This record gives sequence, C-alpha cells and structure tokens, in this order.
Amino acid sequence: MKSISLLGGLLLWLLLAQSAHGIAGNRYFAGTITFDDPAVADELILPNFSYLNYPALGSNVAESRINGAFARLLTPTLAFTVDSAWAHQNWPTGHTSGFDKTNIGIKYEAYRDNRHEVLVSAGLAWGIDRSGAVAIGADAPNTIQPGIFFGKGVWRSPGFAVVAAPVRHYRLGRR
Repeated sequence: MKSISLLGGLLLWLLLAQSAHGIAGNRYFAGTITFDDPAVADELILPNFSYLNYPALGSNVAESRINGAFARLLTPTLAFTVDSAWAHQNWPTGHTSGFDKTNIGIKYEAYRDNRHEVLVSAGLAWGIDRSGAVAIGADAPNTIQPGIFFGKGVWRSPGFAVVAAPVRHYRLGRR
C-alpha cells in the first residue's frame, strides 16, 4: 500500500511538473538544472539538490545545496519570482553552512511565435542585500540580475522522421 501511495504521488508530481513549462506551436520547452525554460508559468521547485566540488582559497571545497524557487503568474505573460538556497560547505579546515542570498524578481514573456516555435522572455531579479549567511559568503550587497530566456524549435518533423528532418528541411539546393 505504501508503494502505491508513493507511486501515485510521483505520478501527480510529474504531471504537475510537466505543465509548468512552455509550449510554442508543437514545441515543448523544458527547464533543466542548467538552463531555465523561456516560458512564464506558475512553478514551485522544491527541493532541487546539487553537489559541487570547486577550488577556493588554495584548497578544494565540497558544497551541497538545497535550492528552492517559486514563480506566480500575475498576468498570462508576467510572473513574480522568488528563489533562495541553503548551502553546506566542507572545507579542509572545517564546515560552514547557511542560507544563500534571496532573489526576488519578475519574468515577462516578450515574444511568442507558435508557427515558428519561438519563445522569448526577459527577467529582472533583485538579490536582497545581506539576506544570506556570512559564513558561506552570501552577505553581498544588493545586486540586479537581468536575464534573457530564448527557445527556438530546431526543425519540424511529423514525429516519425526525426533523423531525416534536418536533411529534408536544410537542403542547400533544389533537386
């Protein structure tokens, strides 16, 4: 019974997560851990866990992060966003942990072309002054972070000819 409840919750989560990304024409633009999708939508991303090793101050640091983000539509093309994270850093001499800087902002869908499968959005985020922990170096002053989010379908295909689509649509000469 417990596994059925877990499976049902996972399926519900997947269905809700899929509706939070952009569609232009027949193209689906999914957000990834590295790149945000160009759509403006209601989203809740909790928790997003990441682990990274990087050099700092002459040694290596192992950092574990739990990120969270929230976006709420104000109009069909404008959303309010909030994001932050909790980080734990393992230094050779000890451990530090705390909250990262909190960002609030807006994201606007500036252009949508369903025929050509294009989405373009612009965003502006404000990193709140000293909202993060001093121990992890997140106590920086206010920051303004502009962003452009772009998505374009590369080729159109009827679904069964994905491999042949680039050849068919990008032929150089007439035959």
